[in-house]
Amino acid sequence: MTPALPALPRLAFGNAFAHASSDLDAFTAAQQDGMQAPLRYELLSGSRAFRHLSATVRISDIRLVASASTPLAMAAGDSPEPALLIPLHGWSTSVIDGREYRWHSGSSAMLVPGSARTGKSGVRSKLAITFNPRRLQAVAHSMLGPPIHRRPELGMNQARLIPLTAPRSPALALLKQVLPLIDLGGVDEAALACSALTTRSTGSSP
Repeated sequence: MTPALPALPRLAFGNAFAHASSDLDAFTAAQQDGMQAPLRYELLSGSRAFRHLSATVRISDIRLVASASTPLAMAAGDSPEPALLIPLHGWSTSVIDGREYRWHSGSSAMLVPGSARTGKSGVRSKLAITFNPRRLQAVAHSMLGPPIHRRPELGMNQARLIPLTAPRSPALALLKQVLPLIDLGGVDEAALACSALTTRSTGSSP
């Protein structure tokens, strides 16, 4: 008898066209396309079945991957681009350079600098935003408004948790409002919100 699977939480976007699947290879391919890194997934110990939803979109040089899945273990190789991993439902852990980070919805997101990592997750919905560091540097320069002789310092080379309850986290609320517009063609608004969130998360206040 096929084991009953928990209902999947909603995606950050793409709910109108994403279809549930039990194909682990298809899930891996979608994640790998967004993260630009070699990835390997397997069922978390004790799990006997798998189900997922995935949606991917590219806006200029920002890639967004919305995914929801049943429990998994994963391993990722090095990536040329950093990523901001935002949990919308559930929990995840990441191990980078021997240190474990636990990030879950309502508490913290995870900044991944492109380093190899391992991890695991429960039933979750996650948004991964990958971005070109040079492009983000230019966006930060215009948004943070530093003196012309000082470039904003973006801490993209160090893995860390990004509190979702910090005073500057209203950008996350804006992101949640804007991302569904992708399904309606509002990609420009989504790009602006993603730039704002990644800049404020990785940079410092002026």
